[in-house]
Amino acid sequence: MQASRRSCPKCGYHWAWLMSDGRFKCRLCAHRYKWLSVWDTSRLSERDKQRLLEFFVLGVPAYRARFRAPCSRPTTERFYRQVRAVMAIHEELAEPFLKVPSSAMRPCWAGADAASAAGVHPAKC
Repeated sequence: MQASRRSCPKCGYHWAWLMSDGRFKCRLCAHRYKWLSVWDTSRLSERDKQRLLEFFVLGVPAYRARFRAPCSRPTTERFYRQVRAVMAIHEELAEPFLKVPSSAMRPCWAGADAASAAGVHPAKC
């Protein structure tokens, strides 16, 4: 477990003592907390989680992975949802086309006159 990823939920400080019951105690504010990553929340074995992650990356749907996956379809669906949630958090919940300029979204039937007036060359259809 890396100290740079784990931080106190109360003050955000990254150094903590490990207590005998498995919780952590912040060195700055003395807040006691428990650290669980998303990977650790699943009770599947490491091998099974890695295999499900491989299926997810390959694009195998949960209903088809049930024949090869080491667990049931609902468990596979839950694991896929967790992976999608982590990816959304990592991408800061941004829409995929949020950073595309509006001129690139202009339909090609808008004409060259409107695009040249804006200083943008229209895409070829």
